[in-house]
Amino acid sequence: MTTEFNELEIIAQQNIDLQSTKDMQTWDYQDASLDEIVDLLEEVSEPFALLASSLPPELQQSARKEIEFLTSLYQQRIAELQQGIPNASP
Repeated sequence: MTTEFNELEIIAQQNIDLQSTKDMQTWDYQDASLDEIVDLLEEVSEPFALLASSLPPELQQSARKEIEFLTSLYQQRIAELQQGIPNASP
């Protein structure tokens, strides 16, 4: 586990183009179901809630960005589903 943490620290310290990364993430998850997005969000947010205070600031920021991305994707998917459902009122 220490090795994985050290690798995550190195990745977090790299200067990454966040817009490009977000575009790639969106492409990766474009066909993800709502359930899959919820599962991914749980997989990220639960450990983050437990470990946030012990993580370096760079990893905290990276994790928050991932949570924000998945939350945004979830909201987008909900909006798409709502658009596909006809309004029941006359």
